Amino acid sequence: MRELVALPESRHEVETIAADLPKPGTILLGAKATKNSFVKLPLGHRTVIRLALHGYVNPEIPDRSALVFVPQQHATDDGLLPIRDIRNLHLNASLVTLSACSTGVGPVGEEGVANIVNAFIEAGSQSIVSTLWELEDHATAYLMITFYGRLGRHEEKAEALRQAQLEMLHSGVQPYYWAGFVLDGDPRNNLFEGNLSSRSSG
Repeated sequence: MRELVALPESRHEVETIAADLPKPGTILLGAKATKNSFVKLPLGHRTVIRLALHGYVNPEIPDRSALVFVPQQHATDDGLLPIRDIRNLHLNASLVTLSACSTGVGPVGEEGVANIVNAFIEAGSQSIVSTLWELEDHATAYLMITFYGRLGRHEEKAEALRQAQLEMLHSGVQPYYWAGFVLDGDPRNNLFEGNLSSRSSG
């Protein structure tokens, strides 16, 4: 696995989104953003799951691709949430957002693309925002804050992402910094009218 760098903007991103939307069920920040803390949440009752962390893609053995949480000291939790464990999360989320590098990437097999996105769909998520390449921390935070601000104003998921990307385009930001975000699954529905959300930042 490549060396992982800190994501200083992720805390600002998560806290800003939380302030703009109805009070979330749980926010996990810094040292509290461990895999064990995340999987112990009642995730099946969350409408929105928001993750700002690192992603790891293994193109040769897709089931080893993983989201990278903060590892626990003096514990068996290494911080990795691999595809095989994501499939078993028993979710019912309208939207999962993965602000992590290359979460939409994976090899194509007989059953489709083997990647983190499809693992969340298999776990029960209706739609997932993921990425096709590595991210730049500051631009990602700006895009996600704009995206969730539009969701908070009851725009549908796909349109909210499209408008957030157009805003960056019109601001002169190069496509590399925003065009890699894609939405899979159900593109419609307004959010934040049902259950509370869960967000974490590694």
